Amino acid sequence: MTEVHKLSAYLAERERHGCRFLTEEILELFDRRRVAASVALRGITSFGPRNVIRTDE
Repeated sequence: MTEVHKLSAYLAERERHGCRFLTEEILELFDRRRVAASVALRGITSFGPRNVIRTDE
């Protein structure tokens, strides 16, 4: 039986690592590590720790 792991990361759309967007860095890392599948989904709004709707703006 194949072992499968799921990793979820929630971050701000504009969050950066150096001069690049963090999402791009993460997906590139997964590619270098030969992760079988990776997906980045963009949410339009989110709930913060106080359950108040907010946007990334």
